[in-house]
This record gives sequence, C-alpha cells and structure tokens, in this order.
Amino acid sequence: MKLRDKESDATFEVVRPSGQTFAVQPEEFLTEWQYEEMAVRPDMILQFADHVKRHYAGLGLRDVEVRGDVLVSLNGREFQRLIERDVDLAALDRQGLLGHADWIVPLRTPLN
Repeated sequence: MKLRDKESDATFEVVRPSGQTFAVQPEEFLTEWQYEEMAVRPDMILQFADHVKRHYAGLGLRDVEVRGDVLVSLNGREFQRLIERDVDLAALDRQGLLGHADWIVPLRTPLN
C-alpha cells in the first residue's frame, strides 16, 4: 500500500567563486529513476550535490558551490520549495540531517 505520493521538479546550478553560474543537468549523472528518487529526499539531494562538486573539481573547477531549486508536491498539494535556494548544498554536513536542518523548508500548505 502506498501511503504517500511525492512529485518533484529539481534543478541545480554550480556557482564559481567569480559569481559565474551554470546549470547542472541531472540526467548527465543520473537515470530517470535515480533522479525521481533523489529529488524528493533531502539526504539524497546532498549526496548528489557532493557528487557534482567532486565531478567539477576533477575537471579543475575548485571551490564551487552547488545550489538547488527543488519544488515538491506531497499527496496532491501545490508544489512548494523543499530546500532554500541560496544554500551551498555541497558544503553541508550530511550528518546534520539527524537533527534540525535550517535549509529544509517546512511543509506549509494543507491538503484541500
């Protein structure tokens, strides 16, 4: 039995120290199924951001930030932001998910 339904639309960008930004295409790193699983789970979003940062470091782009614009819909609610857009996801400690995480936006819209 399925107890919940989550849909998501997630985009990511890399921000260089100069302020230059460029979009990250998740399909370059993930299958469609992996993307769908990752985009609704904050812990997996952090893993993805860390992977992206390591990938670009391997290409010679050091000290970049990885930011995400992630919108989710839970059980038919309107889409709303899941994470704060201005946070460097690759700099966050995944162990911090065991407690309160300021960068995760609380659910705000009741189901009508």
